[in-house]
Amino acid sequence: MCVLGALVVVVLANRIPSPDAPAAEPVAALETPPEPTPTLVPRAQPPVGDAQPPLGTATLPPVDTATPRPPTPTATLVVPPDVINRDKIGQITSYVASLRGLKPLRDVPTVFLSQDQLRQKLEAEYAEERLSSALDRDRELYVALDLLSPTVDFRKIVLDSAAQGVAGFYTPDEQVIYVIAESVNMFAGEEIVYAHEYTHALQDQHFGMKRFLGTDMNADQAIAARALAEGDATLIMGAYEYTNISDSEIEYMAYRAAFVKREVIDAASPALGVLTFFPYLQGARFVFTLWAEGRGWSKVDAAYNAPPASSEQVMHPEKYLAHDAPRAVTLPDLEGPLGGGWHEVDRNTLGEIGLLAWLMDHLDQATAAEGAAGWGGDSYTLWTDGQGHQVLAIKSVWDTPGEAAQFYQVFGDYVTRRSLGVPQLTLDEAGRRLWEYDGRATFLARAGDGVLIVLAPDRATLDRVRGAFPDF
Repeated sequence: MCVLGALVVVVLANRIPSPDAPAAEPVAALETPPEPTPTLVPRAQPPVGDAQPPLGTATLPPVDTATPRPPTPTATLVVPPDVINRDKIGQITSYVASLRGLKPLRDVPTVFLSQDQLRQKLEAEYAEERLSSALDRDRELYVALDLLSPTVDFRKIVLDSAAQGVAGFYTPDEQVIYVIAESVNMFAGEEIVYAHEYTHALQDQHFGMKRFLGTDMNADQAIAARALAEGDATLIMGAYEYTNISDSEIEYMAYRAAFVKREVIDAASPALGVLTFFPYLQGARFVFTLWAEGRGWSKVDAAYNAPPASSEQVMHPEKYLAHDAPRAVTLPDLEGPLGGGWHEVDRNTLGEIGLLAWLMDHLDQATAAEGAAGWGGDSYTLWTDGQGHQVLAIKSVWDTPGEAAQFYQVFGDYVTRRSLGVPQLTLDEAGRRLWEYDGRATFLARAGDGVLIVLAPDRATLDRVRGAFPDF
């Protein structure tokens, strides 16, 4: 999938500053890693003056008679956009296959959708039980993390964000590329998007994307695997833009970008925008590191059989190359301490990127990154009573006790700065702190290289949950 914000990162980050600079060879476009900054860009559309009349329309000449006759039907030849753009698609596929070093094994159909058609398709997919349940779980988690207001219609936000922000996608089930365009002709934006999506098609043909992006992963493993695939496609997309798109086309895309509203999901919660862009921006850096390390695509190709096991490995590629795997973290069952009426909504992993996004909701990026650095593994369990009350327990382990202490300190700063009210520190002793505010309670504890966080609706509920973690 190609997201508009990721598109502009690649489009605007690596332009040649001098107009006298020589044209770049395809491989030279990969010599410098992308410098991503989340910025929005629209799909490129032709200026008004370049509008073309409909193609393939034949109108019969009028009948010379004094007697009025009923209108004579016109014969209209409808030429599909994939046929109109066949030569351009062929050029892009040849370029991508050659640069990526993956031989096409079969043809890939292309379907052009308008934004309205995209929205209809997304609405049908989001109504399916699997995706609907996943959205409900995500909403409960983001509300518990205070990244999302309980009153926000999260399902609508996700749908609106996808409908407005998705520029194209490839589906392994259908083995089809979808390009979102309001015009029948491909312009610079559609070309760049197609290069991205055709890379996904080649990945699927050679590595099996359904196998690679399996369902038996925790959330952190899944976003790390996506970062490999999206980073690979983003790097190729950037190389295509660098060598095939003119400066005037880039200038027009930048001009159009000035009129685009923020991503819907980023406007609802900037921290969630961090998670949206992660596979593209950090993924491109990760893939470039492998490409440079292997002096070509060998290490990137090999990574599809041994994908990064955590967002930490994507953010710090040296840990992937050193096989620094995350540690397993176990959690107790909270059914006993919580009692009847409560049920578990989710049990999963936040990862370094999840903790970073959480901290960035109220801390500056540098401080948040310092706090999340040294992550070694985590696990969380989320419970609800069905009455709007939630309990979230997160246990994490760190590479060293010092890094655990650093996270403990930074998270304490986060709690004091969060926007839910002025917290009252009701417990403050070595390695343990407890805040109460607005009818809520937060417990933070550290023991050795481990840190425990418990969020509960009140002190009594929190104390019952604390009892399930005797080490803290």
